[in-house]
Amino acid sequence: MLLLACAALQSQRAHAERRRFDWQGPDCLTNVPMFQSRLEKLVGEADLQRLSGRVGVTRQGERWSVELTIDLDGKHLGQRHFDTKSCEEASETAAVAASMAVFDSGSAAEAAAASGVSPDIWRRRAEPVPDFTPELQAPAPEPTAHIEPRLGVLGVAAVGALPRPVLGAGVEGELAFADQRYSAALIGSVSTEQERRVGELKSVTLRAFAATVRGCAAPAWGTAYRIDACAGLGFTMVRGRGNGFDVNRSASLLWLAPLLGSNLSLRAPRYIEWRLELDASLPLSRRRFLVDGEQVSRPAVVVLGLRFGPILRFP
Repeated sequence: MLLLACAALQSQRAHAERRRFDWQGPDCLTNVPMFQSRLEKLVGEADLQRLSGRVGVTRQGERWSVELTIDLDGKHLGQRHFDTKSCEEASETAAVAASMAVFDSGSAAEAAAASGVSPDIWRRRAEPVPDFTPELQAPAPEPTAHIEPRLGVLGVAAVGALPRPVLGAGVEGELAFADQRYSAALIGSVSTEQERRVGELKSVTLRAFAATVRGCAAPAWGTAYRIDACAGLGFTMVRGRGNGFDVNRSASLLWLAPLLGSNLSLRAPRYIEWRLELDASLPLSRRRFLVDGEQVSRPAVVVLGLRFGPILRFP
């Protein structure tokens, strides 16, 4: 009887020594023997004595979350977390992951391949060395060639083309390129009529038509504004019609004029620019408009023009 009792006590003590992993958590407790049995098959008796740790299993919906902590030779080796579809898979995967710490059994590698656990799960890796090399910034891409059409309707004011200052309207077509820094434009405008008395019952009605070709470059520009410096050539025709004469005739006075000017463009909203354009031109011909020997019209030495209005952009 005494010998049987000692044998039973020794068996329980050996079993307790083999059970060196503490299974924590309320789930899958019935699978502890499966975990112990599987681990014993994967590693030898000597290596089994070197292993210890904890296994925590928690059910989350239709899956089981496993938290495995392992110590090797009394030293903390690491911790791993994985999810499984059943308690059986949890105990199997935990045993395989724990066996990877010793690499003492060929069956462990085969079981790892079958369960999807990486064989180097517990392998110690060298700590990464921080790289303090300054990061080189890639050069900014060069802007691609792009031409942007623009079209606007502007109000016009001119001084020097007719005897008195005059108002009118104009249409401007423009092409911008090279990142909107340069542009070329064609502008056409017509003034309101202006009447000039010739005697008591006679008068002449005058109207100016103008066409301008010019190019501009922007020395200053931003997201919402741009300032352009411009140069070009203007063609002007002053058309006169007699009123109250025995024979009412019409005639025209023509001249070309190089010009210099500047633009101020404010963008609001994105596809519209509010444009203020100023230019000064010098007529190459200053022929007079005579009626009955009286001068009716003659261009000034310097003709000043102002245009204002919205420009529609087509990016």
